[in-house]
Amino acid sequence: MKFAHYDPLNMQLLGWYDDEIHQNIPTPAIEVTSEIYENSINNNLNKVSLTGFFSKEDFRTLDVKISDARKRRDDHLKQLDVVVSNPLRWADLSDDEKNQCILYRKKLLEIPQQPNFPENIDWGNPPSFTGIKYRNNQVDD
Repeated sequence: MKFAHYDPLNMQLLGWYDDEIHQNIPTPAIEVTSEIYENSINNNLNKVSLTGFFSKEDFRTLDVKISDARKRRDDHLKQLDVVVSNPLRWADLSDDEKNQCILYRKKLLEIPQQPNFPENIDWGNPPSFTGIKYRNNQVDD
C-alpha cells in the first residue's frame, strides 16, 4: 500500500511511502490507493485531508510570495528592456508597438501596488513580439 506522510499542523504533504519499498513509514500518514497516489502526483497535489482528499495549496510564506513575484516581475522587465533600451530595435517598432511596450512596462512596474498582490497578480498582456510567454493564464518565465 501507499502512504501519504503529512504535517498535522497544516496538512501539507511531506512525502510518499510504499510499504513494499520502505521499511518504516513515518507518522502521521494516511493510506491511499494507487489511483489517488497517481492523481496526486500527476496534478502536483500537496495538501491532504484526513478523509483522503488531496488538493493543491501554496504553502509559501507571504515574504516568499512577495519575493518570488518581484523576481518574476523583474525578469519580465529585463526581457522587455532588451527591446525598449536598444535604440536600433526601438526605432524599428511601429508607434503601436512602442505604445504596447510602454503600457506593458508601466503595468509591470505597478504590480506591487495591485490590491491583491502577491496572491492574485494581473500580469497584463505582453506584446507578442517580446517573446514573453504565458502558462495557465499567467505570464511564464
